[in-house]
Amino acid sequence: MRTSFSRSFVSACAVLVLGATTPLAMWAQDGGPVARRSALFGNSGFYLSLGGGSSLPSLELNDRGYEPGFNVHMPIGYQKPNQLLGVRLDLGYNRLGTNQAVVAYDGQGQAVALPANRPQIYSATLNLTARGQVGAFGVYGVGGAGIYRFHSFGLRTPIGEELIEDGEQQPVQNSNGNSLRRNAFGAQIGGGMEFGIGAAAVFVESRIVNVFGRTEDFLSNPEQLGNRNAIRWVPVSVGITLR
Repeated sequence: MRTSFSRSFVSACAVLVLGATTPLAMWAQDGGPVARRSALFGNSGFYLSLGGGSSLPSLELNDRGYEPGFNVHMPIGYQKPNQLLGVRLDLGYNRLGTNQAVVAYDGQGQAVALPANRPQIYSATLNLTARGQVGAFGVYGVGGAGIYRFHSFGLRTPIGEELIEDGEQQPVQNSNGNSLRRNAFGAQIGGGMEFGIGAAAVFVESRIVNVFGRTEDFLSNPEQLGNRNAIRWVPVSVGITLR
């Protein structure tokens, strides 16, 4: 009888163990706490983001006929869970668009219409972040400064097809100035929203970027367009963050 009781007791314990471990294993597969341990940075506070979207020209970039382009944005940051402040390094690439054309001299000295430059901007900036979260939803602000590397800003600056048709634009020499490269100091400020999915999050972010310096250092400078002491654009990005 004792043997029968022992066998029944062992069988009951086995059923309880199996009943408890099976839902736990399924929970881990569905993204429960056990699965969260496999987060990229183990919820240490480090994170890596990747996003992209539109870049909207402002001020003189807009005045000179540049149109919205695109951006690729990669923040690398550190911010402890449930802490207000953090720090992040932003690596970025922006390319502005244009459907304009400008007048330039060809090799035979003839004035011809050429496609205007599509300038490219590489950047590396160091920023402070401030973040608040309720459940899976979070909002944050970001601001900082860094170096911006300009490519393909030069003599072939878009001003407008009307100026070409009216003959009001002075032809410019088609030279290596069209691939001008310069480094400049700039600052940015903005904010975003994110929605957490396990150890990851989907974010939407917008910033105002302001690069300091004379625009004549980056763009050709006809008198009718002025020469503001700033180059400004607004990148808008959507992406994912891994922690």
